[in-house]
Amino acid sequence: MIAQIHERSRDSYGSPRVYAELRLGQVLGIRDSGQPPCAHVTALIAQRLAEVEARLSELARTRDQLAALAGRAAAQDPARCSGYCSIITS
Repeated sequence: MIAQIHERSRDSYGSPRVYAELRLGQVLGIRDSGQPPCAHVTALIAQRLAEVEARLSELARTRDQLAALAGRAAAQDPARCSGYCSIITS
């Protein structure tokens, strides 16, 4: 399940594979030092969840702005449109 979620997401490195390799290296490094990596993995999951939640909020704001713009566009009289589109310029 985590792999499926990860494959559908992107990160600041631009690639789920790069992200996974960097994180896997951290987890293996902790394990190789003789420590259990569970706390680190839990923190990574929490961090990624926070990133996804932030992105969802950003997308919701964008959706709301586009819906408002679509409403303005639908209410516009095309006969009064000359030159640049008034929706773009206002």
